[in-house]
Amino acid sequence: MSDTSNDIWEHGVFVKLIGNKNIIKIVDFLAGNSPGSYSKSEICTFLGMGRSNVYKVWPLLEEFNIIKSTRSCGRFRFYTLNKDSPIVRNLIKLKILTEVQ
Repeated sequence: MSDTSNDIWEHGVFVKLIGNKNIIKIVDFLAGNSPGSYSKSEICTFLGMGRSNVYKVWPLLEEFNIIKSTRSCGRFRFYTLNKDSPIVRNLIKLKILTEVQ
């Protein structure tokens, strides 16, 4: 297991990631709209979420490499789901498995 995977289990981050509806909404949106990249503002608009809700969870998304920055345009930075991340790959598998049921 990688250090990131161990950190998830040892520090309760798994519950923070999976148990947070805002993180799940963002991951689900980016997974469903891949390979597109979106700014935080666009994500707020598409999901009908307040900026504060997105900004609260963003550090966890970055810390565990769930998202990655693809480009910048002026003061905007655009993000996509980091499909190279083992966490993301497993979340996508879980999503597929739950949709099959």
